[in-house]
Amino acid sequence: MEPGSRWFVYEADEFDRNFLSFKPRLSLIAGIDHDHPEVFPTMEDYTDAFRRFVDQSEQVVIGRHDAEVLYPERNWLARVETPQTKPPPAGLKLAGEVNRQNATLALAGGRAVLPDAKEEELIAALNRFPGSWRRFEELSAGLYTDYAHNPVKIAGCLQRAEELGKPVVVVYEPHSNQRQHLVKDQYRDLFKNVKRLYWLPTFLTREDPELPVLNPADFIKTLSNRQIASPAKMNRELRTAIERELAAGSIVVGMSASGLDGWLRENLGDKARLKF
Repeated sequence: MEPGSRWFVYEADEFDRNFLSFKPRLSLIAGIDHDHPEVFPTMEDYTDAFRRFVDQSEQVVIGRHDAEVLYPERNWLARVETPQTKPPPAGLKLAGEVNRQNATLALAGGRAVLPDAKEEELIAALNRFPGSWRRFEELSAGLYTDYAHNPVKIAGCLQRAEELGKPVVVVYEPHSNQRQHLVKDQYRDLFKNVKRLYWLPTFLTREDPELPVLNPADFIKTLSNRQIASPAKMNRELRTAIERELAAGSIVVGMSASGLDGWLRENLGDKARLKF
């Protein structure tokens, strides 16, 4: 933290209820989608934690839909109409609906902490946002990596990819077998606009030993367009397939909360070093 700084901004993660350790002056809640089932077994457990976080915050900026999920009648600092229900503010030029939604919330937060700032100055600052590590990060021409690891995040990543106007190829590494048992049925139409899908084995972490481990074939057979999908592993064959897709003019997006990101960087990023 820089000496003399007026604000301390922290990305508070709900995993292990970490965010409940804080009592913010102002909270921006970007989205409420059930996650971390090993910590929050049900959606009600998840929303209860967010209600506690809201109660601990002096002021809250939140999307209108999420506000209605938590506290329909609460007097919020701002219940923001996000780009899902209303066009984004004039002049906002960020790519990707998720980025535009988050920027709309950030704009409302900016108005709260910088009341003397002009609207156009706040929007110009948001338009200079350079992107984040592992959030649709381009590793080399046409090859992207994203932290998308549940159906809601995957949908947001795919929307961003489709804005590029090219065929989209996905390499997906699911995260947590326990999570997969909860979301398995949500994959059915999720990849309906994808040209090709390479499905990797699930990265196992913090698992329930009583649950059978789902394999790529278990997921693929549930898809409405299963013909575009195939099981895959991080090996020479996958590397060759990705190179072929890129050469054909497609964009390739690796979606993973674990090992796939490092493998893509090592083998296909701009500083790739073949290690087979």
